[in-house]
Amino acid sequence: MQTSDKGTFPETAREGWPKIMNSEGWAGFYKGIKPLWMRQVPYTMVKFGAFENTVKAFYANIFTAPKASYS
Repeated sequence: MQTSDKGTFPETAREGWPKIMNSEGWAGFYKGIKPLWMRQVPYTMVKFGAFENTVKAFYANIFTAPKASYS
C-alpha cells in the first residue's frame, strides 16, 4: 500500500479489505502464509535445537552444580 501510485490501491485497511474480499475472497488474505511457514518452521526448529544444545553444553562444562540448584 505504501509503495503503490496514488489511486492504484486503497491507502487504508478499511478501504483495502473489501477490495481484496471482492476480488480474491478469504484466500487473498492468506496468499503469503505458505512461503512464510516454509521459512519460519525450519528456522524455529534449528533455533530450538541450538538453544537446547547450548544449555546442555553450559550445564556440562560451565555450571558444575546440579541444574535444579540454579534459579
